[in-house]
Amino acid sequence: MKHMNQWNRSSITFKFTSLVVLLIIIQSCLVIGTMIVAGVLSETEKNALESFEESVNMQKEYLFKEMRHRWTNIDPYIAEISRSLPANSEPASLNAFFQQATPTLISMLRTTMTNGVFIILEDEPLQRNEHSALYYRDYETLLNDESNTDITCIAGAADICQQQRLPLNEHWSQYLQLTPSNEAFYEQPASVANLTTNAALLGYWSKPFQLHEHDVHVMTYSMPIYDTQGTFRGVVGVEMFVDNVVQYLPGKDLLGRDDISFLLGYEDETTDGIMPLVLNGAVQKSILPSDEPLSFERIDDERDIYVVDNQTSATTVYSSIQPIEFYMTNTPFEREKWYLIGLKSENKLFGLIQRIENILLLSLASALLIGVLGSYFIARLFTRPIVHLAHEVATSDIHKATKLRRTGVSEIDHLSSAIEHANKHLLDSTMKLSQIIKLVDVPLAAFEYKHHEQTVFMTDQLGDVLQLKSEQVAAMRQNKQHFIAYLQSIQQHPEREEQDVYKLAPNYWVRIKLLEDENRTLGVVMNVTQETLDKIQIKLDRDHDTLTQIFNRGAYSRHVKQVLAEEDLRVSACVMFDLDFLKHVNDTFGHKWGDTYIAETARHLRQFSEDGNIVGRISGDEFSVFMYGYESKEALLNVIQRFYDELDAKPIVFPTEVRTIKISGGVYLLHDSPSTTFDDMIQKADSALYEAKRMKKGSWVLFNEMK
Repeated sequence: MKHMNQWNRSSITFKFTSLVVLLIIIQSCLVIGTMIVAGVLSETEKNALESFEESVNMQKEYLFKEMRHRWTNIDPYIAEISRSLPANSEPASLNAFFQQATPTLISMLRTTMTNGVFIILEDEPLQRNEHSALYYRDYETLLNDESNTDITCIAGAADICQQQRLPLNEHWSQYLQLTPSNEAFYEQPASVANLTTNAALLGYWSKPFQLHEHDVHVMTYSMPIYDTQGTFRGVVGVEMFVDNVVQYLPGKDLLGRDDISFLLGYEDETTDGIMPLVLNGAVQKSILPSDEPLSFERIDDERDIYVVDNQTSATTVYSSIQPIEFYMTNTPFEREKWYLIGLKSENKLFGLIQRIENILLLSLASALLIGVLGSYFIARLFTRPIVHLAHEVATSDIHKATKLRRTGVSEIDHLSSAIEHANKHLLDSTMKLSQIIKLVDVPLAAFEYKHHEQTVFMTDQLGDVLQLKSEQVAAMRQNKQHFIAYLQSIQQHPEREEQDVYKLAPNYWVRIKLLEDENRTLGVVMNVTQETLDKIQIKLDRDHDTLTQIFNRGAYSRHVKQVLAEEDLRVSACVMFDLDFLKHVNDTFGHKWGDTYIAETARHLRQFSEDGNIVGRISGDEFSVFMYGYESKEALLNVIQRFYDELDAKPIVFPTEVRTIKISGGVYLLHDSPSTTFDDMIQKADSALYEAKRMKKGSWVLFNEMK
């Protein structure tokens, strides 16, 4: 039993052995720490991440260079084709144009080293979705036969192909038929052709698709083409086989080789993240989802390095995501984002670090084993008096000051004195810790300063919570007055409706609680940013309409009544709006388009907010605007008329028609009766609104001029 007690956790033998083990651990930690301080492990990890990111970025730049400077370098050819466009769409004129354009298309195909080129004209289709077109394809881009026998005709007049000695493709047709599955490469650039005649700003990269059911998968780059009068006439572009694009995405065995695997990703407003579009290799296709967005968790704040969450392999897969800037800012397709994504398994990315760590752990384990065995025998020989002292300490009342018997051994007696002194400080520390715990029930930073001392005690987390630099923390530890002044400066910015909460910086709040007595001041500080932001968001959600993001009825009423009570209104008015033809839009195109109709209306109404006016959604299709602060009646009414003019100038494109927003309005000027209540104001504006709907929908009526 005595032997067993020596290995009890409270025994001196155990503690002595633990001390030796601790020394060994400290010594090992010094070695490891030296490596860490010297940056060996961190630099190795950093270099691994940087090398990974740089490799992906270099591959992205190479791919981007090929796409931008070779595949899409078609501006000179478009200019030449534009000059030869016929003035009309007569068959003879089109046939002559296609004959003249064929050499240009073939030259464009050879220069860009793509797999296909095409011209699709915006003429009257003979059948549904059929267009006059020339579409040539080269299955072997490196062959470049001078007789062009490697080029086949996908679409176009057969006699033109025969004159050029171009064989007809097995899927050949005289006219190019577009279907919902393949029409995007034509419809997307065509839909924005009216924005500008600078075709380079309207270029569109398609997602992979097939022209026909059994055709190869292709990607295209297409641009609108205009004649010399600036009239949109069709679309010109190039195509690349997806299999050829894959050649620019080295796809080594993701889980078995020390190489990076690449894929192309795509994201737009319709996706809930980055969709994998072009995968390379069987492993990629087996572990990555093909019909849902990739899920990433960022693991490096300095670099775009992520862990792929929704992959099915047993190992962790890291990714570097590099955006490919296909589209310039403020161009129609800038929200369609493409990415080159590099993938690498954890073992391959951090293999060197893991080997270093294994060597260090093995060394530490060996040192610990030797230390445990040696310290045990030393403890049995030299620590018997200490064992007796330990027993006395173990049996003493830890809640009272301890007085230990002296042994006559100076070292042990010094130890006894140290234990007694430590016991006193432990009791004192325990009391302080208990007081701090009473203040909060969450992890926090704490501080203490005594009234008769100049220094300040701080926990290590205080600098992070108060956003202080290490130099500032060091200075405040030594200067109590400096620290108190800093706390008081924070308390000058309390958060409204919150107790003990202060705004330290934009989007950053802390809660400070103090406990003072006659000798000292204890304080705790906690970061309550997320809690405060959640409360702010709750207030926003309470006051704003979900669909339109403008005030709901309650918030609108509250804000208007506040303005009526406090502001100098000058010339002001209440405007009631009722959205016309909403039922027609819902019945014709569905409620999704009805919501779009409402949301677009609200977007136009928000222009009133830019002048400081208050805009609210009263009900499903009813809106109200309170306008105030204008110099004259004419200035106020001009703003309303400009709103109607903008509605006429910016119609909405529905699936089968283009329709302008029609909204009836009723205006009540308050300057004729400045003491009008909110409810009376709404009622009079509403009366004018229904008079406008009775007279002519889409117009507005001034209540003050009604008979």
